Amino acid sequence: MIGFQVLLSTGTLSLAMAMSITSGLLTGLLLNLKIWKGPHVAKYFDDQAFWEFPHLAVGF
Repeated sequence: MIGFQVLLSTGTLSLAMAMSITSGLLTGLLLNLKIWKGPHVAKYFDDQAFWEFPHLAVGF
């Protein structure tokens, strides 16, 4: 009975590891595609491209 539990636990762990590695690789490949336009190198640290503050645009 203990051997079956060890086999079942090992199989479950292997399946979880395989699924996580596969999904991580797919996510990494998807994020490396050039379908999203990144900011220009000169604007890497310009937060205005990523954040909007409408209350600052109209005054206090």
